[in-house]
Amino acid sequence: MTGSTKAYAVFHEHGSHCLSGLLHPDFQHVFVLIPAETMWIMVDGRDGCVVIDPVSPLDFDIKNFYEEQGFTVVAVEKRDVVSYPMTITNCVGMAKVVLGINAPWIFTPYQLYRKLRDAPDPPR
Repeated sequence: MTGSTKAYAVFHEHGSHCLSGLLHPDFQHVFVLIPAETMWIMVDGRDGCVVIDPVSPLDFDIKNFYEEQGFTVVAVEKRDVVSYPMTITNCVGMAKVVLGINAPWIFTPYQLYRKLRDAPDPPR
């Protein structure tokens, strides 16, 4: 895929990482939704493995669906997939590669959220 297209980074608090206790409580995990021909495709880096699943037809309001489930959804202009010599194989590393984000010092879902939103810390 060349150029850019809208994709979504979906954040939630349902993490199962051994370091979950050190992560922001509302941003424990991230996965990406990308459009592909007629379907939204989920790309999820779970436990160091890549999970790729078709989720819904493109005409379905996928952003609203996940927001109604309590997830935080950020629209992203997806760029070409980035290839790095070394990528951490966590959910954030997978999201950065798929979304074409060059941010080598971002390791946690909350750091990625802040990068995508370019926003200050929300109140806790």
